[in-house]
Amino acid sequence: MTNNIHIGSSFDDFLAEENILEETSLNAFKQTVIWQLEQAIEKQHFKKIALATALNINIDFLEKTLNPNDPNCTLENLERLAAIVGVELETNLAKIN
Repeated sequence: MTNNIHIGSSFDDFLAEENILEETSLNAFKQTVIWQLEQAIEKQHFKKIALATALNINIDFLEKTLNPNDPNCTLENLERLAAIVGVELETNLAKIN
C-alpha cells in the first residue's frame, strides 16, 4: 500500500494546496455561464454582430467577453450580455466547509 497524501482528499483540497482553487472555481463558473449564454444566443437566433451593436461594443470585445481566460470576461459584462439576450444572470453563495 502506498502512502499517497492525496488519497481520501478531494480535488478541491488538491487545488487549495496548489493555491489555485479560487482561480479554478471562477474560471469554471465563467465557462458555465458562457455556455449557458451561448445556448440562449443560439435559441434566440442572435447574431454576434447584433449583440455587439446592442452592447455598443465591437465584435472583438464581444469575443473577449465570451472567453473565460480574458480579463474582459467579467461578471458585469456577462450580465449585460445576458440582459440583451433576455436571460438573467443569477449567482449564489455556498457555505465553505
